[in-house]
Amino acid sequence: MTPALLIARDCIIYWVNVWTAPVECVFDFIECELARRGVHLTKSTASHTRRERAPAS
Repeated sequence: MTPALLIARDCIIYWVNVWTAPVECVFDFIECELARRGVHLTKSTASHTRRERAPAS
């Protein structure tokens, strides 16, 4: 039974990774586009991101 559970666990981990890969790509694309437009993302102490505009040069 243990080998079957390990195989099932590995399959679940694999499929979760496959399903989240496109989401990671989209978030990376959004981050790059925001950086290109001059919006810098910073971590706040509340563990969520907030946008700050770059100072005008």
